[in-house]
Amino acid sequence: MITLTTVSVVALSIGATVALDVRRERIAAVAELKERAELLASHMGDMAAKPLLAEDAQALASVAHMMAALPDVGHVRLVGADGRVLATMDGHGGSMDMGSMDMGSMDMDSSEAASRVMATPDGGSTPAAEVVARALSTRERVVLMGNSHLSIASPVVVADELVGVAQLDLDVPSLDGQIRQMVLDRVRQASALLALAALVSYALAQYLAQPIRQLVRAARKVAEGDLSDFPPRAKRSDEIGELTVAFAEMTRSLRAARETVAESTASLSEKEALLKEVHHRVKNNLQIISSLLSLQASASSDPEAVSALKESEARVRSMALVHEKLYQSHDLSNIDLGDYLADVAGNLVRSFDRTGDTITLEVDAAPLIIDADMAVSCGLIANELISNAVKHAFPDGRRGTIGIELSEDADGLATFIVHDDGVGMPADMDWAHMDSLGLQLVPQLARGLGGTAAFSANGGTTCTITFPTGRSPTGNGRTGPGITEKQEISKL
Repeated sequence: MITLTTVSVVALSIGATVALDVRRERIAAVAELKERAELLASHMGDMAAKPLLAEDAQALASVAHMMAALPDVGHVRLVGADGRVLATMDGHGGSMDMGSMDMGSMDMDSSEAASRVMATPDGGSTPAAEVVARALSTRERVVLMGNSHLSIASPVVVADELVGVAQLDLDVPSLDGQIRQMVLDRVRQASALLALAALVSYALAQYLAQPIRQLVRAARKVAEGDLSDFPPRAKRSDEIGELTVAFAEMTRSLRAARETVAESTASLSEKEALLKEVHHRVKNNLQIISSLLSLQASASSDPEAVSALKESEARVRSMALVHEKLYQSHDLSNIDLGDYLADVAGNLVRSFDRTGDTITLEVDAAPLIIDADMAVSCGLIANELISNAVKHAFPDGRRGTIGIELSEDADGLATFIVHDDGVGMPADMDWAHMDSLGLQLVPQLARGLGGTAAFSANGGTTCTITFPTGRSPTGNGRTGPGITEKQEISKL
């Protein structure tokens, strides 16, 4: 592309230069030819002045012969003041003495007589006749430039008296030949310059375009993910060399970064596998604890002890469920609180209501992603509230409904509600000083989440927990408070 463009520009430049040179040369050659013609006509007029005045045919023929012998002279004519051609000769040496010819021109105007004498066979006017007629009528030198020759007529005046006209034709083909030769010379020069331009362009293409194409190919390979083929280090100190070296360094840096990322990915995968294993083992250990509590409850005959062991078993089981969901999830640090609470509530209701005919569970929980610590706290709160509702809200086999609602507003504030349509709490219930351990845990767990817990009794019992999720309105990141499993277990 560079070579073709360069050669085209050079060719156009040379063509324009040749055209201008031809024009200048032609103008100069024509000017030179006119100047020579004027000198010859003036010289011929000086030599023919006396013979024209005396109408000396022999002398006029001698002058015509001498002028016709000069280079590039085509025809020579000596015309009298009355328009008669007194002597004529062509450039090949042929001559004719016309001094005795009387064409009847004495009875007509001199310019008309000259036109008739030098007319073409079909009666038209020749350039020689035109310049002679104009010279006779104006007494001024007349030049007429044709395609093949130049005609000039110079009046011959002796003592302010017009005695005749000296007219000659100069061949123009010799001028065209010179111009053609000049054009050929210019074409040869142009061809040499074009060849030189092609060589220079090719050298530039090899020096500039080839490294650039190499870089383009290397960049495409990098874009496709192939970092194994580095461009060779350029042995040059210009900008192309610097660019090539910089590209090679960038490619090596990308390759090193890819290797680092691959190592980090492998390490991260290994850590994720280990973390999954940790969650799995924690879940198993908690299930063992839950089983031990269940066995202890079965072996105990004290109703209060059995109840306490069952409550502790439910709490441990709710914490184990968190680790089970983390183990099953791709996200090892966050879980969907709504899905988790639905499972916790379902397990609790099924554990207390074996037939499934007494209590109906309704869950309206929007998806809410929180970290594992907050999920444990919310699970324990749900465990205490649902356990309390199952045991006390529906006495004597009464049927009822337990509902769970979960939502989050635009400011990242979550609202977690557990309600039932059971018998409700006593009217004189002091919510701030309750005897139940489970209900005492609920406000503490809510404070651990950075939120609050509010109880109300109106056709049943409702507990509303509000806490910040620690997420921005866009749902990025958690910064709010939480409570760890170790803290929860210590409280139990």
